[in-house]
Amino acid sequence: LAAEAESTASVAVAAAPDFSGRWLLESIEGDMEALLVDSGMSWAKRKLAKGMGYGVNRFCQDIRREGEDYVIVSEGGPVTTTMRFREGAGEQRTVGPDGAPIYVTASWEGGALVL
Repeated sequence: LAAEAESTASVAVAAAPDFSGRWLLESIEGDMEALLVDSGMSWAKRKLAKGMGYGVNRFCQDIRREGEDYVIVSEGGPVTTTMRFREGAGEQRTVGPDGAPIYVTASWEGGALVL
């Protein structure tokens, strides 16, 4: 039974999309100001973000997946950060793209990795 569960888990990991690579933010949609206000970002940081076009054609993420482990390096903003987490491991402490500590729970829902 344990071998069967391990085999099922391996199939689930293999079936998940692999977004490994370097990704550039090319466009945004929606009200970024409202999003940043809702996320608690200060007025000064919001004005800086707006002045930088919210990172369009500047903000990059290098995504690496090794089994259930993920590493996402974010650059092009005020700081370069490295987020590390494991899919299916419950709540984990890591850092967000702005360098602030955050907690994430990573799981696949359909074809989307939800944090």
